[in-house]
Amino acid sequence: MFEMSEESKLLNEILRIGARGLIEPVAIEAGVAYDTVYDQCRGNVNPSIQVIKAAYIITQDPRLKRMLEPTGYELTPKDQLYLPEKPVHDEAVDVILAVSQFIEAHREAFRDGRYSAQEKVDLVNILKRVKRESGELETALMDDMNELSSNDF
Repeated sequence: MFEMSEESKLLNEILRIGARGLIEPVAIEAGVAYDTVYDQCRGNVNPSIQVIKAAYIITQDPRLKRMLEPTGYELTPKDQLYLPEKPVHDEAVDVILAVSQFIEAHREAFRDGRYSAQEKVDLVNILKRVKRESGELETALMDDMNELSSNDF
């Protein structure tokens, strides 16, 4: 079993508990899938800066601002950051994060040489997320290929 990060707890409080219906606008602002933001709010993966920033833009919640710019720090200018060029890159990162979470949960569950009932449920749920993220990656790749193919004419 895993512990929800402080960042996920805060996103969950702001986007799911405090004000209903904010996950979709945050996903649109961040340029990611609804499920990506939902998973980050639920603690299935650690929230990305991209989603935290979008949540701040949508909500203007000062706690998110402090998370983005802690005392003594400033955000790196955009021209100095690597930004994924295409949705397929974002989806590939989501797959990597989901697989990493699966590996971590599996190692933790197998540490004592057996799986508890809850660990089995958790692993199956994480594996479902890996499959979903892989499907989103495949869709993004097909869209990218179709876009490139249509530019050939």
